[in-house]
Amino acid sequence: YYGRKILHMLMSHPEFEKMLSKHLPGNLLRNVQDVVDNLKQKGLGERPSELSSARSRKSGHGSRSNSSVRGGSANSPAEGAAPVQTQRRPLVRTDEARMEEVKTMTDLLAANNWQQRYEGISKFQAMCETYPQVVSSQIIKIFDKFLPRLTDSNSKVNLYALKVMLDVVPLIKDSMGSVISLTVSAVAPNLSSKNKEIYSTAAEIMDALIDNLGETNFYFDFA
Repeated sequence: YYGRKILHMLMSHPEFEKMLSKHLPGNLLRNVQDVVDNLKQKGLGERPSELSSARSRKSGHGSRSNSSVRGGSANSPAEGAAPVQTQRRPLVRTDEARMEEVKTMTDLLAANNWQQRYEGISKFQAMCETYPQVVSSQIIKIFDKFLPRLTDSNSKVNLYALKVMLDVVPLIKDSMGSVISLTVSAVAPNLSSKNKEIYSTAAEIMDALIDNLGETNFYFDFA
């Protein structure tokens, strides 16, 4: 629903058709045009239950929160024990080392072997969680290799990339303005997938993009 909603909003832009032809490769263009034609004929349709969406998001957040609490309690000192004061020097990673990590990650994302691409997605998620500022500074380069995984020919890689995309949107939302149109274009074909998990995850990504970036950003970026 949310992917169709975004396309429905963009359809009113006078340059919409031109931008689609300019920015989308042939296979994606056909998929998106099919969705657009369906919108023109049948309209947007009814909005799904907000309650079920909220429960889904709350459940996901709750599980991550609980795991964090469990992890924190396991590392806490025993009750009554004297606190141990240790001085640790912060782990300093040079920019050069981080750029090497980016290169390794992007090479994996573009690998021929699906297991290596899968590993690259894991590294992308870890970098978003640990060094979001690095991802932000290299977002064009990284997304150039990551976004094709959202429509990967291997269904395991395809679904995993979508799930990771959903998780990292809140982490890197401030730097996604420059890649939002490319992201929407890469996610959109999954909205016509017969795989329910792929379809539902893609719809949740569209929802997350609207929630975190706002509708206005879509208009500006496609203008």
